[in-house]
Amino acid sequence: MSESGNKLSLRQLYVRIQVYKGKVREDYYDIGEEFKERLKEGLRKYPRRSYKVEKDVREKLYDEMLGHKRKGKERDNVKESTRNAVKIYELFGEIGKDKMMKTIWNCRTIERCNKQDMIEVVKYFKDLNNKEQGC
Repeated sequence: MSESGNKLSLRQLYVRIQVYKGKVREDYYDIGEEFKERLKEGLRKYPRRSYKVEKDVREKLYDEMLGHKRKGKERDNVKESTRNAVKIYELFGEIGKDKMMKTIWNCRTIERCNKQDMIEVVKYFKDLNNKEQGC
């Protein structure tokens, strides 16, 4: 969200994460949230979902983020940034967005996490929250 309360477009969010590349900021969380929301929205239009349909919807979103249709390295960069943003959104959506600024996370750290690593991090923070509430 921008300071004025208006929702930023996917393209605007993408440009912001490029400026702060490597730092986990709310921009990554916001783009992950917006991307997943828009993906879900795009998939609702199709009664039968398949890998190809999801891929087509994702590619339209990537083109929107780039501001034009493009293939190759530029699109690969958008895919990677978006994949990382979705991971950040899913992680901090589970453990709490407030933890984002309290941690020393780096995008590369989260990028290297596999599904099992993510589950363990979520479990750790949930256990930590339970201990804090129990005291």
